Parts: sequence; structure tokens; C-alpha cells
Amino acid sequence: MSTLTTRDVLNITGGTAHHITQLDEVLTTAIYDSREAQEGSLFLAIEGTKTDGHLFAGDAVSRGARLVLASRPVSHPCVVVADVISAITLLAQENRKRINCPVLAITGSSGKTSTKDLLIDLLQPLGDLVAPAGSRNNELGLPSTLFAANRDTAAVILEMGARHKGNIAQLCEIAQPTIAGITTIGSAHIGEFGSLELIAETKGEIIANLPSTAIAVLNADEVPTRKLSETTLARVVLAGYSSEAEIRLTEVVLDQKAHPTISVETPLGRLRAKLNLVGEHQAMNAAIAIGMALAAGIPVDTLEARLESAHPRSPLRMQVFVSQRDVTVLNDSYNANPESMLAALETLKHLAESSRSFAVLGEMAELGDISVLEHQKLGRAIAELNISRFIGVGAGLKVSVESAIEHGMNPTIATWVSTQEEALQILRHELKSRDVVLVKASRAAGFDHIAALLAAQDQAGGE
Repeated sequence: MSTLTTRDVLNITGGTAHHITQLDEVLTTAIYDSREAQEGSLFLAIEGTKTDGHLFAGDAVSRGARLVLASRPVSHPCVVVADVISAITLLAQENRKRINCPVLAITGSSGKTSTKDLLIDLLQPLGDLVAPAGSRNNELGLPSTLFAANRDTAAVILEMGARHKGNIAQLCEIAQPTIAGITTIGSAHIGEFGSLELIAETKGEIIANLPSTAIAVLNADEVPTRKLSETTLARVVLAGYSSEAEIRLTEVVLDQKAHPTISVETPLGRLRAKLNLVGEHQAMNAAIAIGMALAAGIPVDTLEARLESAHPRSPLRMQVFVSQRDVTVLNDSYNANPESMLAALETLKHLAESSRSFAVLGEMAELGDISVLEHQKLGRAIAELNISRFIGVGAGLKVSVESAIEHGMNPTIATWVSTQEEALQILRHELKSRDVVLVKASRAAGFDHIAALLAAQDQAGGE
């Protein structure tokens, strides 16, 4: 529940009231999908290129929404403003002034959602938390999340994404974080930014304006991330494998299902925990989350138990399903960049062990001038990892298949196809019991469709 009422919405946004009879009822959440409305919600009627939220105002109200924030009048209680996103930003900023609890913010080229999800589990002992579902990390998702905090909230956990320089600075202006973390700096969205240096500078906006009372948790193993420690007044905590890390990973061991057991040294004691997450790369996400949780006041012994009980919360990210045909599907179809693609392939190889490994991959988008080079490097990595079967889907993967063959992969097991349906036909024909399949591509490719057809409809079990 927020601290804000309908009267507050009117006063803060300067909007005009329509069909409003109750002014002092406290609103609960801010939502922009009418299906998520609950009792007391503020529905944001966003007019987009594909759909118009104003058309769903009635549905939101029927599900419990008390007020609509709109850019034109609707036939329900509403406040009409010039720009809905600017208005929810103002409301979130005012709500932030009214709360007094730790506000944790996470960014990074990859791993930020997994780290955010871990933090939700780690901070449960504090009390009521406010955090987004999935990756609501932009100028709409972040203020909508922050809107739901109130004076009884124990902590707010936020994720921050960016496509342009200044995006994270704008989100920080709204959120005013007290604890911030950067998971990794890589080439995701480099086509938008133009250089790795500009990506680092943009991610660094999350700590650039932190006060001296704040804490910044940074990846100790990356030079670009560590260099950002020079740009903040906050106390810097390094996390990773480096001997200089304050939160130091001393051992990571994967079981047969690629669940990592991590051993970590911290200034407040040692901990060892088995994660219910998939992939060795999750150890670094856990190290960042541990550093942030310690900063929020969670004891080390409590962290150990919370890490062991934590489970994945966001779909399409390193999800493992076993079908009735005894085929293991690794569904990592939410997004893809060069670093996350390599991590997924290494996880596939570990899961397959003595079984056959299938990599069904689509394009890594928004890589700009380095796109061809990175897709060629992807093909080389597939060949060097001795993946049993490679199916590249879509125009961008043609060079990956060619590169895999150039680096020694047999042409009979490296195939390029133009459509998902062609890939599915190959899989239906070739997959056998105990095979392991990785499905991964950038979000726009919609590879969750492939994973759903392979796994969800005849799922026998999973984790």
C-alpha cells in the first residue's frame, strides 16, 4: 500500500478530476496491466504504439482499481494529466520522500534480475518488502514499483536498466538509493551505446551520486567495474573471486544439475550455501546480493539459510524442465548477449555431461558494429565446447554456424535455419531420451515459444 491518496495524486500531478467522489482513500499499487489490478490500485493508462491503456480502464476498475491516471478522460474515476509517465514519476518521488527504509538498487549488463530476485529472499527477515516482478527496470516500471512503498515497508528493492546515457541517473533521481550494486559490465546494448566505456559510464550512474552514508557493492573481478569506485562518495564493497574482494568467493562447486555450492568469506564471517539456481555464473550474482544484504543489516548466519531456501522467481531465465520424453530443456530465452550466451553454453555442457547437448540459438540483438564479430565468436565457442548439435536460427546466426564449422565443428551437426518452425522440425526428429537442449536468444526473437513447445506442454518435472 502506498502513502498516497487520490487527493495527493491531484495535488502532486496538477491533473484534472473526472468522476471522482472519494478523495482520501489510500491507493495501494500502481499498475499498467489491467490484469494486475487489485483493491485500491492506481491504473496507469499508457497509450503505446501497439495498444492503448485507456481501452482497459474499465477492466482495471472491475478488478478493484480505484483510480485511473490518464492522458484523456475515461468513464471511470480518473485524473487526467499531460503525460502519464511524467506524472507517475512525480508521485514516486513524493512517495520516496515519505518513507524511511533501505532502498536497494541493482544494475548491470546481465544478472541484475537474478540478483534482485535473490535479494528478495535474503531480505525477507527484515519484514515487508517492495520489489518488482520480473524486469520492471525502466522509467515506467521503477516508479510504479516505488509507488507501493509506505512507512511500514522494511526495504525497497529496485532494478535499473538503460539503453542510453542518463537513463540510470534519471532513475536514481527518483529512487534515491541507499545501497547500490553493479553485477557486471558487458556488451549488452552496445549497439545503442557505441562503446564499452560508455556502457560503464552509464551503469556507473547508479553510484555516482550516492551520498557518503550509502554503500556501493561492485564486481571485484572486472576492471571497468572496479574503476567506478573512484566515482562515488559511498563506501565501496568489492565482491567476487579477487583476493581484494571484501565479499570473496573462495570455492564454487556445481552438482549434476548445475546448482552451485558457494563458499564465501566476509568481514562478518564465513558462509557456505547450495543455491537452487542454475549455472556457475550465479555465484557472482550471489556475491553481489550477499554484499548488499549485509549492508542492509542481515546477519551472516541468516544469509546462509536464506540462500539455501531461495528459488528462481522470474521466468525464462536458466529454467530447467524435463519432458515426458526425458529431454532436459534449459530455457534461457528471456534475453541474450555475448557474456550471458557463453555462461549458458557452459551450463549446457555441464548439464549434458555424458549426454548429447543441443544449442538452439537466435540472434544477440543491439550489438551494433560488433554484431558480426560477436556472432562469429559465438560459433567458435560452440565448436570449442564440443556442443553435440548446433542449430542457429535467423539471419544473424548464419555467421555463427559458419564460424563453428571453420573452427572444427562437423557440418552435419551445425545447421542454419531461417525460422523457429524449421528448428522445431529438426528437434522433433533428432531429440532422444537424456538429451539436453539450450534455448536462448534476445527477447525480440521470442524463443520462449520454442521452449514452451519442447517442455511446458509435456512437462514431467523440473526445478
